[in-house]
Amino acid sequence: MLAKSSNIGTIMATGELGKTQAEANKVLYSYMRKFGLGGYSGLGFPGETKGILAPPEQWSTSQQYTIPFGQGVSINALQAASIYSTIANGGVRVEPTLVRGTKGDDGRFTPAPEPEKTRVISEKTAKTLARMLESVVDDEEGTGTKARIPATAWRARPARPTEWIRPPGSTRGTPRPSPGSPLPTSPASPSTAPSRTRRRAATSAARSAAPSTSRSWSSP
Repeated sequence: MLAKSSNIGTIMATGELGKTQAEANKVLYSYMRKFGLGGYSGLGFPGETKGILAPPEQWSTSQQYTIPFGQGVSINALQAASIYSTIANGGVRVEPTLVRGTKGDDGRFTPAPEPEKTRVISEKTAKTLARMLESVVDDEEGTGTKARIPATAWRARPARPTEWIRPPGSTRGTPRPSPGSPLPTSPASPSTAPSRTRRRAATSAARSAAPSTSRSWSSP
């Protein structure tokens, strides 16, 4: 559904959230609010907007079918980042923060209060949704395949820093070298390497054979 960006599939899926369409609308709205839509992020940054998310009682007949796939809703960049972060964090939303802590005149560091954490979806659902999102660029029939980054599109495991792992059975992508390992070098072409050596030798011989053009000057 996500891989092919199916609006109809999204409408049908959200319709299963309740016994009636009105009930499904309320459940969908509650999830959207838990993900941080339609409200302030908690950052406290001046000028932040809540975006647009009307309560389900105000949804028109068309909106109850378009809102599930994103029409009739507006969000800011931080809200969008928070949604994806929640999915990547196993379904737990962490309230965004800007300040890690403060340091006083005495140099003592005081950490900021821990951000609020809210369980939005289960860890199992988050993993399933993450795989669905990956299919948008990874699946051959996905609508976003041109955004695929072969060398970095795969998940990294913490066994070695900066080591990237291919999914099982996949031949795409090239793992990055671990820190300290030499970077791969391309062997010199047999046809060009000797000629370069000969050119350097010829240049050196020509300089040695050339008459000196330096002059010595003395005062009269």
